[in-house]
Amino acid sequence: PPRKDPKESKESPLLEIALSDTGSKLLLMLLIADKETRHKCFDPYEHSVLFPDPTIMEDGEEVPTSRKDAEVRRKELIKYLREPLIELATKHTNELLRTKPGSLLLREVYAAYHPKELVQALVETCQLGLEKGVVKGDEAEKSMSLFEDPKGHLAVKNLLLVDATSEDAPFASEFVKGLKGRLM
Repeated sequence: PPRKDPKESKESPLLEIALSDTGSKLLLMLLIADKETRHKCFDPYEHSVLFPDPTIMEDGEEVPTSRKDAEVRRKELIKYLREPLIELATKHTNELLRTKPGSLLLREVYAAYHPKELVQALVETCQLGLEKGVVKGDEAEKSMSLFEDPKGHLAVKNLLLVDATSEDAPFASEFVKGLKGRLM
């Protein structure tokens, strides 16, 4: 079949990666700087393969494959991906909240950048999540609100926990303002 032009597609080119169990690890690998969080998101094998500085054998000696420090390289890449990741998280908030890899990525995008447009999209999705479920899927899924969804409610909780450790809590503040009196 002919390939679709990404500009004609309504979906973000990163959405498929973000919703994939293995693909999302690439983005998480760049977003997560904290070693403790990395240990929670990656299994021991993935951690051993993905995070050490890669080397090659040259003249019987191990030589790094890059002159740049791994942390400097990570920061440069994540700076480049900032806008596409925020756009992805803002446009596809509901889809990301309802999947495990998507919710992990959403949490890390929020934790890394705290973008106002993402906070607004999250609050709007939570408000709509009280009224109606997912637009696609079977009947049981359609009637399920975001807060009844097995992954959705945990995703919202984890986003609120990100704010628990920060001095300013943009999502938690807006969440309370937007849903005051509507949650039990």
